[in-house]
Amino acid sequence: MNMKTIGMPIIRVLVVSAGILVMILASVSPSFAGTRWNVGVSGNDDGINGFHLSIGEYYRVPHREVVVVHQRGIPHEELPVVFFIAKRVRAHPDAIARLRLKGMTWMDITLHYGLGPDIYLVPGYSGGKGHHPGLKHRRLSDHDIVSRVNLIFLSGHHRCAPDRIVKYRSQGRSYMVIDRDFTRDRHEPRRHDKALQQKHKKDRDDRSGRRAHRNNDWKNDRKDKKEGPGNRGNKGKQGNNGDRDTRRVKTKIFARTS
Repeated sequence: MNMKTIGMPIIRVLVVSAGILVMILASVSPSFAGTRWNVGVSGNDDGINGFHLSIGEYYRVPHREVVVVHQRGIPHEELPVVFFIAKRVRAHPDAIARLRLKGMTWMDITLHYGLGPDIYLVPGYSGGKGHHPGLKHRRLSDHDIVSRVNLIFLSGHHRCAPDRIVKYRSQGRSYMVIDRDFTRDRHEPRRHDKALQQKHKKDRDDRSGRRAHRNNDWKNDRKDKKEGPGNRGNKGKQGNNGDRDTRRVKTKIFARTS
């Protein structure tokens, strides 16, 4: 049998297989074009901001995981609620996000995991009738739960009184802006302290330089006193004694010769 006749069908099969493979890759590649990592859902590095970083630091989760949950459709101000509940029940944040995206309220999700509304009590908050301790049998709205969790998160992360968060909210600031302002104010004193340290170091160097200069002046004064008029007087006295001795020798010589 001719080898050339056998080789042609094999080549056709390979070409057709390659074409099918290219079509399959072309159809699925868009869904993976932006995927760089996976934590239960897909996402990329776009959208990481200071608010995501703060949530990740406070709840001790990777920052990218916060971004992924947001990209799934959870608004920024509700992200802390996802991780707050997930930490309480030790569930993956993606499971909490899926329940929310199905249309469940935050109160329904809370009850679904066997929790009560009293977990949303804000420690250290003194204002507002809606924040009194008697929450055990109340049904909280989504807005109330989001507000409470953000108070807990921001006051805990930035170590400030919840009343300050409420005050800033009354001024129209979003939770993201409040977090940004707290982060900026927290870093400003460090730069100020560094400048003060440099100034104090310069002052210490200046004082050391002045002290060394005074010590040199004092040493020079002592040296001048040692070589002053009194010492020159001693030298003068020694000189006078030498003159008298010279006169005596001359007198003796003169007496001998005469």
